[in-house]
Amino acid sequence: MNAPTRKSIEAGHPMRWEADGIGGFGAVLIATTYTWENGHARERRLAHTFSRENARRLHAEVVAAGGHIHGPGPDEAWDTWKERQDYA
Repeated sequence: MNAPTRKSIEAGHPMRWEADGIGGFGAVLIATTYTWENGHARERRLAHTFSRENARRLHAEVVAAGGHIHGPGPDEAWDTWKERQDYA
């Protein structure tokens, strides 16, 4: 686990998995670091994963360390990325 991920866990930032864009690679773990009253949010990309196994491992480490991951897990993000690559 990298330092930005550890800092986000310690700060209690909500995190989520997303498929990386077309031309990107796999799935990415994102933390919402600040939300304004008008609904805009500041987000930080914490980690890119290059394999499903790495995404699962990182997810397990974050949850074990007390991180709050919302939304789909790494498998769903990875499947979404794979579908985008197949249609591109």
